[in-house]
Amino acid sequence: TVLEALATLGLPAGPAAIAALVGPAVEHEAALVELLARQLIEPMVHGRFGLHDIVRQRVLDGLDADRRSMLASAAADLVSAPRAVCSVCRRA
Repeated sequence: TVLEALATLGLPAGPAAIAALVGPAVEHEAALVELLARQLIEPMVHGRFGLHDIVRQRVLDGLDADRRSMLASAAADLVSAPRAVCSVCRRA
C-alpha cells in the first residue's frame, strides 16, 4: 500500500517513488488523495508526501516479516538508484 511504501522509505517521497514500490496495480494517486483527506500523510515540498513518526511506526509494526523485508529491499534499490532515476525520493 501507499502507507507501507512511505513508512518503508522513511523519508518524504513523490508519487513516482511511491509507484515504484507499490507497483502498477495500486491506484497510488487516488490513495494519496484519500490519505491526505484522512490526514494520514502530510504534503511536503516538491510534491512529496511524508508520514508522522507515530503513523510510520504503526504501519511498520503491522507488516509481517516477509512483506517488510520485500519492501525494504525494494526501497534500498530505489534509494541507491542513480539520481536521475530517484530524485523524487532523495532529501532536498
